[in-house]
Amino acid sequence: MLMAAGRGERMRPLTDHCPKPLLQVHGKPLLQWHLQALAEGACKQVVINTAWLGEQIQQHFGTRFTHPQASAGHHDNRCGALPIRYSDEGRDFGAALGVGAGRSTSRSARSGSSWARGENGGFLRFSEGYGSFT
Repeated sequence: MLMAAGRGERMRPLTDHCPKPLLQVHGKPLLQWHLQALAEGACKQVVINTAWLGEQIQQHFGTRFTHPQASAGHHDNRCGALPIRYSDEGRDFGAALGVGAGRSTSRSARSGSSWARGENGGFLRFSEGYGSFT
């Protein structure tokens, strides 16, 4: 589960009209960095919880994320289309309640609006310890 429901108060005024997970970093939305890494890690499905301006996230990514390498013809077995489900909270309840509100069977959850280079390898190895993850 990628948690993307928050208001992004510390990023105001940028988040007044754009949800924090859609703010651009190095030419792509923050949330896209996570989706790319999960697609590369052969993730089977992802659930994104939304609230503040969540319809923009759904409009941007839709129900399937296709890794840019796959669409550029550099497809390997790990970079296929990643199905996306959404859990709309209606309002931001905070991280702990957000995971519960999603009624998700997720084995792992992480913030969809922050990213650190190299952090995903450990995340995927940790998650794989629980079998298939979403």
